[in-house]
Amino acid sequence: GIDREIISEVILNINENENAIRAAEKQARRYSRLPENEFRQKMIAYLSRRGFHYGTISEIIPQVIAQHTTETLE
Repeated sequence: GIDREIISEVILNINENENAIRAAEKQARRYSRLPENEFRQKMIAYLSRRGFHYGTISEIIPQVIAQHTTETLE
C-alpha cells in the first residue's frame, strides 16, 4: 500500500490549498478593482500574513487571478 506519511502529506496539502483559496476569494472582492500586478502582490502579502506557505500561495494565485479577471469582465 501507500505509506501513511505520504497520504497525510497529500491530505494536508489539499486542505491548505482549499483554505488558501477560500481566504483569497474573500479578499479578492476588496482587491477587485486593482490592476493584475498589484492584485497579485497584495494577495501574496495577505496570504503570507495569514500563515500560508509560499508554495501553496504560488499554486493558487493563478487560479484566483483567472477567476478575478473573468468576474471583472462580466
